[in-house]
Amino acid sequence: MVVVKKVVGTYVKKFIEMDPDFQELSLHLKIVHEREQSVVFEIKGNYVSGSGNFNSNENGRNLYVILDLSLRKILDMIKKD
Repeated sequence: MVVVKKVVGTYVKKFIEMDPDFQELSLHLKIVHEREQSVVFEIKGNYVSGSGNFNSNENGRNLYVILDLSLRKILDMIKKD
């Protein structure tokens, strides 16, 4: 849990630096597929700002990797905007 807070906190700092109109970031975690030896997670991210809304959706077995990919995708969309 502490690692997730640090990863999300780091990205939120970047979001605020790039977009001063930042309002909200929501992340939803869902277990898509579960077996005895493995689990597939899905993370849906939603970024709300005065300049627009951005969404990301990632699936994978490693929670930390898909969290980073989801937040990086939102960051890339902010850079393009």
